[in-house]
Amino acid sequence: MLNNKNIFYTCLILLISIIVITFVYNDDFLYNKTIMKITNIEVVNTDISKNHLGFGEYHYQEIITGIITNGKDKNKNITIQYEDTYSSVVTNKYKVGDKVFIESNNIEDLKRDTYIIILVMTFVLLMFLIVSEMLYSLK
Repeated sequence: MLNNKNIFYTCLILLISIIVITFVYNDDFLYNKTIMKITNIEVVNTDISKNHLGFGEYHYQEIITGIITNGKDKNKNITIQYEDTYSSVVTNKYKVGDKVFIESNNIEDLKRDTYIIILVMTFVLLMFLIVSEMLYSLK
């Protein structure tokens, strides 16, 4: 049962979570690596390759367009060629809106800090709710 004090703290945690998530989503200026926000993905070629067992896998040649969000080239449009596979075992599937680290006109990795903060803040909120419920039931 949530009382007024718990409702206040729950709202406070939600407000802090929103502020932290917004800050982390927009913290590109803190990174030394170049970050690009993907604005368009176009598949230009599809091939099937077979492994030594005879199983085939689709390979996609993509042209990924985006805007650099930090550094000296901020707001510059950039186009990168990227090869993706159907299984994505050794590649990543990117979507429009993703932020990625780039170096030498190649995608290095996905910028994941926002997703991690969302998980952490959800965990904190759930732990608060569970512990407050446990303490309330002990009274």
